[in-house]
Amino acid sequence: MVLTMRCTDATEYSNASYRNATDLHFQVAASYDNFDEIGTGSLASANASDSSVRLFGQTMVTGYSAAESELKKITDSVQAIIPQGSDPAHQALLVVLQKLSGAAFDTTYLRGQLQDHDSSITLYQSELTNGNYISLLQYARKYLVLLQMQRMTADSLLRAIQHP
Repeated sequence: MVLTMRCTDATEYSNASYRNATDLHFQVAASYDNFDEIGTGSLASANASDSSVRLFGQTMVTGYSAAESELKKITDSVQAIIPQGSDPAHQALLVVLQKLSGAAFDTTYLRGQLQDHDSSITLYQSELTNGNYISLLQYARKYLVLLQMQRMTADSLLRAIQHP
């Protein structure tokens, strides 16, 4: 009976129940990514000249708001502190985007999306390869596919705008 209890306890406290350095970095970086996409997506949904870019921006706001809500539940469960807004680089990008209009806005926004999604895809792949915390691994697995699809959409939109 005691042996069974120890096995159960060992299973409960397996390696997948603690966050390693990759997990700690991922939860902060993913939160920044979420807020960055919400901010730029909101601006694109209001300011893009192309209706497809406006729709893409709104999709980013909706999707990343849901992703941040889900990430917050995970991090709250382990009493982790995550960012509550965009990182300084994306705050600067918002200032630049606010000064642009028309095709200049659309292309700058979409180029930023390609860079952001490339960086995010690398982050999520790193979490899946090196992370340990099961809830964060499940989160990364779920959203990596969406990131890859969004990156393809941003690339298609940029090509369409540049070569009408």
